[in-house]
Amino acid sequence: MNRPIRHHLSVTLGPRSSPAPQPSPIDAADAALQSGRPDTAEHVLRQADVVGRGDAVGMHLLAIACAQQQRFAEAEAVWRALLALPGQEAQVLPNLGRMLEKAGRLDEARALLARAVELTPQDYTARLNLGACLHALGRYAEARDHTEAAARLRPDLAQPWFNLGSLWQAEDHFAQAARCHDQALSIDPTHQGAISNGLFLQHFLPEVTPADRLRSARERGDALCRGIAPKPHPRTRAPGPLRVGLLSADFRAHSVGWFLAGFLPLLDSAQVRVTAYNNGTRSDALTARLRAACSDWHDIHALGDAAAADLIASYGLDVLLDLSGMTAGHRLGVLARKPAPLQVSWLGYFSSTGMPTIDWVLADPLCVPPGEERFFREQVWRLPHSRFCMAPPPDAPEVNALPALSAGAVTFGCFQELAKLNDRVLRTWAAVLHGLPGARLRVQSARLAKPEERARFALRLEAAGLDPARCALLPPTNRAGYLRAHHEIDFILDSFPYTGGTTTCEALWMGVPTLTLASPGMLERQGEAHLRNVGLVDWVAHSEQDFVQRALSHASPEGLRSLAVLRSQLRERCRVSPLFDNGRFAADWTQALRAMHQQFLSQPLQEP
Repeated sequence: MNRPIRHHLSVTLGPRSSPAPQPSPIDAADAALQSGRPDTAEHVLRQADVVGRGDAVGMHLLAIACAQQQRFAEAEAVWRALLALPGQEAQVLPNLGRMLEKAGRLDEARALLARAVELTPQDYTARLNLGACLHALGRYAEARDHTEAAARLRPDLAQPWFNLGSLWQAEDHFAQAARCHDQALSIDPTHQGAISNGLFLQHFLPEVTPADRLRSARERGDALCRGIAPKPHPRTRAPGPLRVGLLSADFRAHSVGWFLAGFLPLLDSAQVRVTAYNNGTRSDALTARLRAACSDWHDIHALGDAAAADLIASYGLDVLLDLSGMTAGHRLGVLARKPAPLQVSWLGYFSSTGMPTIDWVLADPLCVPPGEERFFREQVWRLPHSRFCMAPPPDAPEVNALPALSAGAVTFGCFQELAKLNDRVLRTWAAVLHGLPGARLRVQSARLAKPEERARFALRLEAAGLDPARCALLPPTNRAGYLRAHHEIDFILDSFPYTGGTTTCEALWMGVPTLTLASPGMLERQGEAHLRNVGLVDWVAHSEQDFVQRALSHASPEGLRSLAVLRSQLRERCRVSPLFDNGRFAADWTQALRAMHQQFLSQPLQEP
């Protein structure tokens, strides 16, 4: 559902070029930045009038404080003013370039960072930030060169190795990425990016089992929480609605946002009060809808982990649900401090977090059947039907007739990220198409917008035994166009072991079933859970051979006649299913959280 993190870099302050004339404000601001309080740092620096006095160190800190609050224009103005001071270019350019890259001005950022490297080839920050910018531009080989140079300059730091892992990950070289993340963790076992990316990418590797993932997650979760004292919580609470917090960076047009949008407005305010803690920096129309459905809303992306945990703890929550897990925008450092008495992993992640401070994972009987609790460090709480519920897409076109009836041949589809399409998946698809000489495959994915990615993927298809001439490789489109593209597809071939989530639900709404391959693990059973919740048991395979046989059966003349009938009925079937019945889900979700918290209150307090 979610993408992995690419980088987690902060704008860094270069060495001071002159002693601070007023150490107290500078030191106070520096301490505030270190503790994740850029607003406090800015207030101190503005009171000290560092810009008016031309205090170079203070101006650097002020620009950083503005940048960390996403006020890029103000940060740029301060750094541009600094450039007018003698001797500041080498210090300003790495920071200004990084800020421009974060603001999306990639070409400007690259030019400034290249100039910084030219001025000071041995500057670690300049090399690291130029590598990050080149990564964002998709110039991976050049990015690796500069990032490797940064690693040589500072072999004691984990960040270059994390960035190298992210670069290999961007090109689907997961084994190399894993080695880099492991190297980063050997230097700093608490590096949050290396922990989360390393665990996330394991889901793309067919040879890594759910038990393997749990072992890694436990080790890394323990390392992250070591030395951090969780906040104490009483086993009592004031009367009133259950106080629930949602922690996410994805309160927007994103899988997480779409799954929240349907049921949040239907919650009974007498039963539950929801506060959102938004770690994202982007907002849209869906953000506004989600904000309106919450009782309180806090943007926390500029707060450090300790400050964010203090804010959350001040609300006296009963339950905090983490919606990110190991995906982009997570706040593992906040969760390590346990700002709520019960912490629950839900929605945006699909394996054990491995963190000792996460109490429960919210699941369902299909994605975590009896016996598979062993894959989680958290206790498993099962909702009665589905672990999430989709809001029907408001802009979805009507379902059309089965395309194969008029085209005379079957068209298979896939809207997944290319990273999910490992060689085993492609070879299995090739076996399907070999059995249907007239069939075609339509793949639409974000990376296929780049000609070099299309060419590279075409080579992978050919190596797997798929004739690229039978495959339409298409770039992404807007949401309306994406939904309309289902009119060209008879049914979807799922990826595995990383099965479809949002794409499967949306396809079902468009009358298009997905053929999935289920195996042990919450993620591996995600497609199965969706399909069983709308009664499509015969679309769930349990081996690659079974997958091929079922695909050929559904694409046979008799299968297509049945599929045409199913297509015409599927949207109404979805509408009344647990997968789309948001009223029922809201009640189930509330009941689960209240029962979970009541169980917490009834347990005896354990000695530390």
